[in-house]
Amino acid sequence: MRSTGGVLVAAGEPGPCPRCGAILHVQKTRRRLAFTLDLGHFIAREALHVCVEGCLENGKPLTRRATVLAERLPPMGNVGYDVLVYVGLARYLEHRQREEIRTTLREEHGIALSTGEISVLAHRFLAYLEALHEACADKLRRALEQDGGWPLHIDATGEDGRGTLLLAFAGWRHWVLGAWKIPTERADAILPRLREVVRRFGDPCAVMRDLSKAMTEAANALVSELGLRIPVLPCHVHFLKDVGGDLLRPSHDQLRGLFRRFRVRPALRALARGLGRALGADISEARKDLGAWQVQSDQGHALPEGATGLATVRAMTQWALDYRFDGDDLGFPFDLAYRDLYNRCLIVARAADAFLRRPLADPRTAKALNRLRRVLHPVQSEVPFEKVAATLRERDELFTELRGALRLRPKVEGRNVRGPSVLTADHAASELRDIELRRSPESAGVCSTEEGQWSRTCAG
Repeated sequence: MRSTGGVLVAAGEPGPCPRCGAILHVQKTRRRLAFTLDLGHFIAREALHVCVEGCLENGKPLTRRATVLAERLPPMGNVGYDVLVYVGLARYLEHRQREEIRTTLREEHGIALSTGEISVLAHRFLAYLEALHEACADKLRRALEQDGGWPLHIDATGEDGRGTLLLAFAGWRHWVLGAWKIPTERADAILPRLREVVRRFGDPCAVMRDLSKAMTEAANALVSELGLRIPVLPCHVHFLKDVGGDLLRPSHDQLRGLFRRFRVRPALRALARGLGRALGADISEARKDLGAWQVQSDQGHALPEGATGLATVRAMTQWALDYRFDGDDLGFPFDLAYRDLYNRCLIVARAADAFLRRPLADPRTAKALNRLRRVLHPVQSEVPFEKVAATLRERDELFTELRGALRLRPKVEGRNVRGPSVLTADHAASELRDIELRRSPESAGVCSTEEGQWSRTCAG
């Protein structure tokens, strides 16, 4: 490909006709506007070659395009493959909006596309990705076979009147093997998709499902059709959600009702907004002074004066409102949002009490701190907050113990940080042996022979 005054000419010998071996001659030369990331927008001039003997391909004259251009642009398309991939990754992996993608393409690559074209490219990216997934099915199947088998995990979730999304993936490698929109979660809609997965990737060594009736029927029907002696296991996450909901929801709902009854959160938000308006343009400088005050070792439980004191009270208020950062983003019952709010309110109330034990020289800071203390006073009362929180705390301890027994642990090393998503072979074998040792004689007697054989095979 060479450039001629802003026009890129796609050159290159097309070679002989693949059917008869005759030479290919130029049928016509066409020009079109094109866009790629490395070249920006340009005019491509391409020569189309046809067989001199009139060979046909799919009922039409056999034609050959310039390879260098065919690798960059789809047939009859103006936007290059690299732009299509860029849009797809930005839309579905980076979760960027169409206007953001459009602006970046224009400013960084000189490519001007409409938001409608961005949508078209995003949908086309998914179609190409699906075709690539199907084309690589044999390679994926061989990789799964080399692992000694693979457990099939299946789950479905509703989308607020927009149908149901069914997902199937290989549990050990965490590879998504198929995803489909189905009209509703019914066994007759799920089973054909499971057959398709097995046809492409082979028989699984186990099936992991949720607790719904449709999933249970579909998984059992699949195993029966295949004639396999493999376990069909209920998912620990769904089991824990059901148990945790029954165990924790009454107390958690009572605690939420108390916070709403005493309007604690609205009062805290109003206080934070009011202090922000009072600080006005001085808020940036006050934040810096607050940071410097926090690192001092000789504070003596005394608040600073002036704008820094107001910023300190505002920071205490906002910290109580940021209670959701104590969770793991797993949702109820794994995250107890109002339990976390209760704990933070207690900590802030105790800190306010400590600061109020000493006279405050700044009246504005003293007024703001007293107001914060009044807002949090009901939370410290034994009735009704403390009794409900104590019940919730005891039940959460039982639930946490159950999570540990079922190997569904909370996130570690801070918020949103997990260990490795795929266990090593030694780690997985160690955990399976530990589970086998911890089984009680009663539970071991209930387990099926197939499940025990499967566990021993995985551990070995």
